[in-house]
Amino acid sequence: MGRAQTAAIACAFFALTIDGFDVFVMGFLVPYLPDGFVENDTQRGLLLSAGVFGMAAGALLLAPLADRVGRRRVILTLTSSAALGMLLCGLCADYTQLFVARVFTGLSIGAMAPALTLLVQELSNDRRRTSVFGLFTIAWPVGTLLSGLFSVGLMDRFDDNWRAMFFFGAALGALCALISFFTLPESPEFLLARRPDRFQERLDAVIDKLRLAGVDRLARPAVSEKQADAGGVRGLLGPTTRGPALVVVFLYSVTVFAVYWVTTWTPQIVAEESGSAHAGSVAGTILGLGTVTGAVVFALYSVRFSPFKVHGLVLVLSAASFIGVTLTFQAAGAALVLTALGGLFLQFGIIGFPATVVYLFPVRSRVTVLGAQNFVSRTFGVLAPAAAGALLSFMRPTTLFALAAVPITLASLGGLYLWSRMKRLVPREVPAEGAAVVDAAPARGRTGAQVDKAATDLDPAAG
Repeated sequence: MGRAQTAAIACAFFALTIDGFDVFVMGFLVPYLPDGFVENDTQRGLLLSAGVFGMAAGALLLAPLADRVGRRRVILTLTSSAALGMLLCGLCADYTQLFVARVFTGLSIGAMAPALTLLVQELSNDRRRTSVFGLFTIAWPVGTLLSGLFSVGLMDRFDDNWRAMFFFGAALGALCALISFFTLPESPEFLLARRPDRFQERLDAVIDKLRLAGVDRLARPAVSEKQADAGGVRGLLGPTTRGPALVVVFLYSVTVFAVYWVTTWTPQIVAEESGSAHAGSVAGTILGLGTVTGAVVFALYSVRFSPFKVHGLVLVLSAASFIGVTLTFQAAGAALVLTALGGLFLQFGIIGFPATVVYLFPVRSRVTVLGAQNFVSRTFGVLAPAAAGALLSFMRPTTLFALAAVPITLASLGGLYLWSRMKRLVPREVPAEGAAVVDAAPARGRTGAQVDKAATDLDPAAG
């Protein structure tokens, strides 16, 4: 890929780290709030949930705007408003103000993530799209890691002043908005599908910025007027997209449920069973390393092979690994290895769901489906720890690992279904020559007619 493409994707990576940073920042700061700021545990819990509630609402209500007005405009607006939200959090004088500011910040963060996810895939060149997306997903855990590291350093530096973390987050958001303004172009696929005001001027600017070769700037898309109008929720309800939409939204969310199920309780269960808090921390760290490794493996595997072909199988391997954790729990070494493998396969599988969106859905419905996916998955993520905690009252704690295999196995059926829909779109060895027009190598540039044909072939509405 060219330098402009690489810079844009790196900028999107930076923006997604802010999502991870914001999710965990409140949990680190609650102990530092002054006496009287939060009156009871109920208020403390609501404050921790305020950002998540805002993220879910933003993903459902605001993210679809990127399918109407463009990926770039929405991302620029949301990175700026996220920075403003964190600044307001740092200026709050009481609990009510902080609660409202956290919801406001969450709205921006929640809508930003789906738009970033799609833009990265649409800006990546054809043969590297899936592998680039796999690496992009590492940004979120990197953000959570930064949240923990900087919370310790900033609290020491500013005498436990909780406002410092929000001001730091606001500075990160402002810097990201500035970099995004200069590096993030609009998606060429969106411009071709939507043809907004000043379409030709904007498309020419993107072509020149990304140094695209062999693109007919005057070509018209090879889709009918009816197909071009299909967007938003309507684009997800067609006969060829309804099934994949349900799978991508709900079975992805089932997988997220399993992630929260095991990650939130693993340190506690290991600590209680072993009698060592340190052992619990080690187990949680190993599980986290397994998930990060899973994203890297997904990216590397995608360089040569289609990960969608093995999507269902990988999730089955994750389910088997967690069953193995329950069966071998007393053999600490084996259980830790299986925990790492379970996390690795689970992360590989979870990335596979959003990675299919660029292939299976019309351009003007892609952010909408990812927004719905984020809304439902965040809801499931909130329910999972509570459900697991309720079961712990009448069953052996280690059984929770085996029970995680139930939602993971269900999700594996979704992986098999999506592969059955994608066989004609994605070759068996490398990711498909997708709808993107962003191949920066002049020797491999495509003409406008080829671009339009690719867009038609991969647009379900055109089939």
